[in-house]
Amino acid sequence: DTVDVEVKHQIAPLPWLDLVWGAEYRHRRDHAKTANPASFTPNPSLGLVDVLTLLPSTRTFDLLNGFMQAEARVWEERLRITLGTKFEDNDMSGFEVQPSLRMAFVPNESMTVWASVSRAVRTPSRAGDDFATINIIENPSLGDPRLIATKDAGTRNVEAEDLMAYEAGVRVQPTDWIHLDLAAFYNDYHDLTMYDVSSVPINLSAAMSGTVPITVINRVLKNNGSGVAWGFEFFARVHLLEDHAIVKKWWIDATYSYIDVDLDRDAGNHIGNLLDGEGNPIGEDEEQDLGRTESHHTIGMRSHMNFDHNLELDLAYWYVGAVEEVGDQKVDAYHRFDFRVGWRPTEHVEASFSVENLFDAGHDEWNSELFIAGTKVPRTFYAKIILGF
Repeated sequence: DTVDVEVKHQIAPLPWLDLVWGAEYRHRRDHAKTANPASFTPNPSLGLVDVLTLLPSTRTFDLLNGFMQAEARVWEERLRITLGTKFEDNDMSGFEVQPSLRMAFVPNESMTVWASVSRAVRTPSRAGDDFATINIIENPSLGDPRLIATKDAGTRNVEAEDLMAYEAGVRVQPTDWIHLDLAAFYNDYHDLTMYDVSSVPINLSAAMSGTVPITVINRVLKNNGSGVAWGFEFFARVHLLEDHAIVKKWWIDATYSYIDVDLDRDAGNHIGNLLDGEGNPIGEDEEQDLGRTESHHTIGMRSHMNFDHNLELDLAYWYVGAVEEVGDQKVDAYHRFDFRVGWRPTEHVEASFSVENLFDAGHDEWNSELFIAGTKVPRTFYAKIILGF
């Protein structure tokens, strides 16, 4: 249940200056219900099951935030400077400040150069604060399934994840029929949340065999990570035809983007470091390279044509590079072709038919990992009618 109140005010005290400010108050109450752990059936191969829950099951939150922003236009409006900040007080991480500075320089009608620097935070979620798992184990020597331990994965000590973002770009239109856009970014991350894993050996009383040694794994979220991400994107639009006898408009868009992510664990243990009571590794998998879960290269092309009688034809092609590692698997690169035909019989009516993955029955975009199901995108058909009033 959420109650949200917001106010926003914008004024222009000077012809070259715009000011906007606002504030928000949000009150939220949630309730999470978990089934009786005794109703869960342990995994036959592992003999155990993890039941996910939130402790406490009910919690209320209050959020208060405000923002201020000023935009100045100087030097015959060729230079625009935008300075702003957001203040937030929340029940998860306390008081946060998120400032931003943006600048845009327009030397002439066909060029814009821009840059920005800003700070952003990701506050802990309800799961990050209160997530817990209950272990149930089933073993013939132990009799019926029983509760082993409660492992608190959430913690009230997690702080907000911190980002400093630096961006810059240039847009040019050298001629009437071509538009070019180049943008780049560099993100610097601190206090990223990661699981800190530890193990506790215990002995359980068994009905027929005395005691049975069991190792309980405790996972706790901590701000143990940091990293950087950088990349760039290039966009070009070329107008090929306009006011032709048959083709009224025809343009082609082309994009290429590159991204690289490098994340590091600064402290704490991963499961590959843990040993059981006999000195054997508990986890078979060593910690993965945390920066291998992105696709570096993306290429896209789109052709849009407007014909006589308000007919439209769109053809699109995408190439997405491989993801080197999701879990223990690799997501292969894929090619995707899309098709769309549209008709606008009147100003207020639009009908269209689209096909995604025209030449492919389906492809993987992500593999399955813990608590996350893999996605496979099939060939998809859409028929749509839009009525405007």
